Amino acid sequence: MTGGFEVFPEEIGGAAKKMVSTGQSLSGDIAAFQSQTAALGDAFGDDDLGSALGMIYQVASEAAFESFHDNAEGISDIGQNLQVMADSYAEYESRTRDSLRQFSGGPA
Repeated sequence: MTGGFEVFPEEIGGAAKKMVSTGQSLSGDIAAFQSQTAALGDAFGDDDLGSALGMIYQVASEAAFESFHDNAEGISDIGQNLQVMADSYAEYESRTRDSLRQFSGGPA
């Protein structure tokens, strides 16, 4: 039975960049969609039913768009945390490699 695992900081860093990019892209798409829906104006009409539906839509859409923005930000945050993790692994591997070389009497 073998123990341990291998870490590939470059691959983690690549995934991190994709996550950040996806979160930023999603955030832009959400903002564009929100602008498009706002441009529709009062699509429910001026009667009592339309006014009631408009109020319900307003409350629901505000909550939905807030959630969408939070999720996009969360995706970017995950990417940033992955990048920190990749950088930490790369730094640890470099320091360990240097220490082992120094310990074995090889060039640092």
